[in-house]
Amino acid sequence: MLIQMALKNVFRNVTRTRITVLAVFWGVFFSMLADGVNKGLEWQIGNLLIRTETSTIKIVNRNYPLDELENPLDYPVREYEPIVGFLAARSDVKAYSPRITFHGSLSNGSDEIRAIGLGIEPEKEDKVFDRSGAISQGKYLVSGEEGVLIGSDLAGLLGLRVGDMVTVISQAAEMGTNAYDLEIKGLIQTGNPVLDSGAFWIPLQFTQDFLSMTGITDIAVNLGNDSRILPFQSEVRKAKFPDKLKVFSWRDYAKDFIELVAFRKRIINILTTMILLIAGFGIMNTMLMAMMERKREIGNLMAMGVRRNEIVRLFLIEGMMIGVLGSTVAIILSCIVVYYFQLQGIPLGGAIQNALGSTPIAGKFYAYLDPVQALFYYILGIVIAVVSTVYPAWKSAKLQPVEAIRGIGGQ
Repeated sequence: MLIQMALKNVFRNVTRTRITVLAVFWGVFFSMLADGVNKGLEWQIGNLLIRTETSTIKIVNRNYPLDELENPLDYPVREYEPIVGFLAARSDVKAYSPRITFHGSLSNGSDEIRAIGLGIEPEKEDKVFDRSGAISQGKYLVSGEEGVLIGSDLAGLLGLRVGDMVTVISQAAEMGTNAYDLEIKGLIQTGNPVLDSGAFWIPLQFTQDFLSMTGITDIAVNLGNDSRILPFQSEVRKAKFPDKLKVFSWRDYAKDFIELVAFRKRIINILTTMILLIAGFGIMNTMLMAMMERKREIGNLMAMGVRRNEIVRLFLIEGMMIGVLGSTVAIILSCIVVYYFQLQGIPLGGAIQNALGSTPIAGKFYAYLDPVQALFYYILGIVIAVVSTVYPAWKSAKLQPVEAIRGIGGQ
């Protein structure tokens, strides 16, 4: 009976119902959309770093800094064979790549551009990052062959093509400056603007000779699962290697971006709270107006034996119906929008891309649909609608039947 009465009351005044439903709709829709955009930013940055730059973790010298201005060659891992053996024996390690990361520059004979150099074992690097799949022109490096891979955007800045000779310049570990001409074997488009516009790859053995260095600076390791990071870090600390080591996760490298996402999340939460509170006050005012218009009806119900708690339940059911209607439509539409942008992305113009600078986002921005968060906002919209009807329901239950029937009302 109460449900039938609530349905009748909800659709009695279509305009008023539409206003209250829209209040819930916009609160839930905005919340879900904002969350999808923010989670998309975090997911995209993390995914791109793992796929192109850091992998899941990097093993480095204990004193190795995260500061990009520091010279990685000052913090070598001199004896890395025991670490390689340790990694090769572990079932949770999907792939690993010993590397030398160094500051250098490339010159086409007339212009010189600073860049990050990466000395790699081509086969192992490919297993971690699928570098061969990112080759846009030319071919991937082959072990034992001298040559260089260059980020496609960096090659464009220098006017270089596959087959051209380029001069690699860097300060060696012994503080001298070395320069060597190498043939460009391929151009690479990783999707990471930091690498595509400012990195080059050369074979590890050649890099060690070029820099007068016997060790490496880091080992990129693919664990395949973030849940293994903490246990792995603990096990590396317990292992006895010749060099003292540290394990950085991709989150350490993305710390600034993650803090930015967390800050955006706090702003979104504040805006979401304000929007839902406004929606709640709107629903409460609308229900109070409905209560004033239905005084005689409420008085008649009480006179017919309907208890005060049933009057309260009637209003709460009406609020719940409004919340369910508004939240359902909002969640369906917002999930469609967020999922579409998760699949298709939002193209970034050149000006926006330039403004992003070193932010690891290239070409498109992707949202991310979180089903758990969608369920949370769905329930939250309903709860807000129900809670907003508590005061009008209480006011209705306090009406005196005789006064309500006469239309003068009271407490």
